[in-house]
Amino acid sequence: MMKKWQIIAGTAASVLLISVNSYLLLKKDSEIDRISYVSQYEETKRGDLQEAFHTEGVVVPLEEHKVYFNEQIGAFSQFTVAEGDTVNPGDPLFEYESFNIEEDQRMLEFEADKLEEQIESIEDHIDELRSFIIVIEAKESTETADEDSTNFIYNSVVDVEKEIYQKELERELLMAEASVIQKQISNIDQQNNMLTTLSTYAGTVTDINTSLGNPVITIHSDTPSIKGSLTEEEVDKIEVGMPAHVFAADEGKINGIVSKINTYPESEPSLNKESTYPFSVELQLEEEQESLLTGKHVNVNVVTNEILDAVTIPVKALSTTGIAKNAFVIGQDGTLQKTPLTVGLKMGQTQEVVEGLSSEQLVAIQPDIHSENEITSFNTPIWTKYTSKTAIENLGTKQIAKYIFTGFIQR
Repeated sequence: MMKKWQIIAGTAASVLLISVNSYLLLKKDSEIDRISYVSQYEETKRGDLQEAFHTEGVVVPLEEHKVYFNEQIGAFSQFTVAEGDTVNPGDPLFEYESFNIEEDQRMLEFEADKLEEQIESIEDHIDELRSFIIVIEAKESTETADEDSTNFIYNSVVDVEKEIYQKELERELLMAEASVIQKQISNIDQQNNMLTTLSTYAGTVTDINTSLGNPVITIHSDTPSIKGSLTEEEVDKIEVGMPAHVFAADEGKINGIVSKINTYPESEPSLNKESTYPFSVELQLEEEQESLLTGKHVNVNVVTNEILDAVTIPVKALSTTGIAKNAFVIGQDGTLQKTPLTVGLKMGQTQEVVEGLSSEQLVAIQPDIHSENEITSFNTPIWTKYTSKTAIENLGTKQIAKYIFTGFIQR
């Protein structure tokens, strides 16, 4: 009888305990903490994000140069190159007998003087641009600028340096052309009125018109580039100057930039056919990649947006309420805090965080939330792989007592 009474009393006590706790937990505005559960978390990171689209292309020469012959100035004599020959600036292409050697010499000298003036003008412009950079950098060092001003100054210097690079390239081309003309002047044969036309380009002779129809010679540069086609959707995404990554078999990744976009379609526009638009990529080749064969097909990734050194989190760490984005941040005090976020570029399963988080914070991955509070306590699973019988046996009595006591009083 006593044993039966004890069973009934125990059962009643258990039911009462469960009922009271359930009431307290489910009661609206209850002051009892709801403990959330976090089974997985990750640290926010810094990294570079890129938004790109994929297309295809084919390797073509970067430039095509056409050489002409004017029958009004002389009688053609002979070609001095053949198809397939490699030529450099200053190499002879063909000879002709001038009808007025003195006039031709004066014209060459006039052209040489004009090129020298252009070279001097470009050099003066380069000096002015370099002086401008010195002024900007001096101003930055003497003034206390905010972040926006610093970025503006940095971007201004970068833009000026780009212009200097373009002007230096232009100067080099003019100097090469001037050198060729000076060589032509020195090669004039006054005795038989013979003139030699020299190449101002480097490349491969791909066509010779033996009937003397112009152009008489076509030279393709040995520097490769990429030609491709864009769909109507893609052409709206792309701009000249965007980075592009080219992938060719056995060559790995080759960096480049979009150098040209045709805004007129490749074929006549039609209602029954989608239009495609030609584009070109100028490559930034390493020495071992200069043997890229003309006609080779490649894959092209055009980078339409790039964020450097962004704070990122996994997409699955985002919590969405309407249009609001949040993350649950694990604080050093052992709490879980719901944190509003401003997000940016998304790449695959990685999300850029513009505002709301800094690097090296811990965020919970899809936590099981049991509280409407912005800040709540939480627990995590017991990872038995980090515990062992030996490790427990090595704990002293005081340490075991300390951990048990901490477990009881820890919120």
